[in-house]
Amino acid sequence: MTTQLAFDQFPSLTHSPQTSHHLVLLHGMLSNRKNWVHFAKRFQNTYPEFTVTVLDLRGHGESRHLFGPNTVEQCALDVYQTLTALQLHPTILAGHSFGGRISMEYIAFCQYYQQPLPKQVWLL
Repeated sequence: MTTQLAFDQFPSLTHSPQTSHHLVLLHGMLSNRKNWVHFAKRFQNTYPEFTVTVLDLRGHGESRHLFGPNTVEQCALDVYQTLTALQLHPTILAGHSFGGRISMEYIAFCQYYQQPLPKQVWLL
């Protein structure tokens, strides 16, 4: 079964979705994607060629209905499946706290499934 996490997306101000760079932001424990909205908009004002996507991790925000194991591996698989369904390969993947740990595990899924890796990973 494929998981689809709740997300918001801020399209590039200068490029089409197919040609824009992508920044994906993952929140920490006891948080949700809304914590990233201000940062996402400021980032995009500085780098308008980026599409910015913010996700609610399993058990958080509008993805709180997703029960089951709240492990790093399961959360990373959720992120991988959601981004794959969106046909999105992040140029930059940024995670705060628990989101940072999920970012590292996401890289392992990309390697396992031979998918493109982000050019940068920010652990905050």
